[in-house]
Amino acid sequence: MRKLTKAAVCCALVAAMLMSFAYPVFATSGKWIPLKPEGQGYRFRIDRPDGQGSGDTGQWHVHVNDGRKDTGCGGVNGKESHGKTLANSVSSKHRKQIEQHPDFISAKKEQSKLDKQRAKEKKEAEKAAANNKTKKTTKDELDEFWRVRGSEIEAEIMRRNLDMLKKGDVLIAAGLVAAATGTWFFPADDYLAWANFFRAMGMAH
Repeated sequence: MRKLTKAAVCCALVAAMLMSFAYPVFATSGKWIPLKPEGQGYRFRIDRPDGQGSGDTGQWHVHVNDGRKDTGCGGVNGKESHGKTLANSVSSKHRKQIEQHPDFISAKKEQSKLDKQRAKEKKEAEKAAANNKTKKTTKDELDEFWRVRGSEIEAEIMRRNLDMLKKGDVLIAAGLVAAATGTWFFPADDYLAWANFFRAMGMAH
C-alpha cells in the first residue's frame, strides 16, 4: 500500500538532509594560506562542499595557487575535484605541507562524516524504494476500505458527475480515493488498475 503522505515524507527527508550536517567555521576557510618556501607566491585554501547538505555530491577540497592562477586542486579524501587530484596536480613538497595542516586534517574528518551520512541516506532510500515496490495491497484491504469509505467516495464521484468509463474521470476518482484515505492503492497513473478497482466496487459497468 502506497501512502499519500509519501511525498510529504520525502520532502521532509530532503529538508532534513539539507540541514542535518553542520559544518564548523574554519578561521582560514576561503582564505589563502602561504606555502613554504615563502616568497615564491604559492598558497592554498580549503573550500567546503559546493552543496551544504549531506545529500549533495560536493566535497571538501583544496585549491593551490601560485599567486596568479590556480595550479592544482583536489578533494581532501584523495578524489578528484574540478577534474584534478592533489596527487596529480600538486608537488609532493607542497602536498605534504597541505596534508599536515590542522585545517586540512579537520576538513578530512568532516568529509569522512559526510561520506558516512551520505552512505546511510542512500541505504535508507534504497530500502524504502524496495519496500514500496514489493508491498502489495490485498483484496481484503480494498474491501475494508470500500466498506468504511465507499459511500463517501461514491457520493463525491456522483456529485462531480464523473464518467467511470472515461480514463480522465477514472484518474480523477482515483485522486479522490487517495485524498480521502491517505492511501494510493495503485500508481496514480495506472488507469487500468483503478478502472478495475472501481468496476469491482460497482462503480463502472
